[in-house]
Amino acid sequence: MNNQSLQNFLEYLESEEELRLFIRNNADWNENSFIKMNELLNELMSDYKSETNYPKIIVLYFMVDIPSIIEMLSHFKFHLEADFGKGYTQKSYEEYISERINKLKSLKKDFIKSLY
Repeated sequence: MNNQSLQNFLEYLESEEELRLFIRNNADWNENSFIKMNELLNELMSDYKSETNYPKIIVLYFMVDIPSIIEMLSHFKFHLEADFGKGYTQKSYEEYISERINKLKSLKKDFIKSLY
């Protein structure tokens, strides 16, 4: 097991970049934070695959924070003006957010599978 992956994730959790905190505070999506979170969690799952237990903070993140992020994203009914400049329409933005929700669900499912 690599303690560095856990340390990296804990640093991410304490940052303002953490995805759930960012969404809650800004009512907006942060793709960079999503990518970083995904990479860190996949690294953790890889590092802990031969362990019998995950640290509680990791279990809580997957079982509480990921569903919380999904719930917040499920209620994204708006499209920020800034996103129009990025080439999004209302429909394409909704599809984009829907894809992220599916990726989060898949990440949680992968975590649950790793428990077996």
